[in-house]
Amino acid sequence: MTDSEYRYASQLDLEKKLYFFQPKEFFLGPNRSRYRPDFYVVEDNCFVEVVGTRQAYSFQRKNID
Repeated sequence: MTDSEYRYASQLDLEKKLYFFQPKEFFLGPNRSRYRPDFYVVEDNCFVEVVGTRQAYSFQRKNID
């Protein structure tokens, strides 16, 4: 777990929200790799990707666009 992911998980703990770390992997198609979001937040019913830098964001964006 990266520092950014740890800080996000700590915030979820403070808010007492149930979450799972990297619970599911998505297949993105024949020419793409697989993608595993960092968190699934049960209360919000959503997957969350945490990135710590713009460079990391740009890299992740290529994976999911």
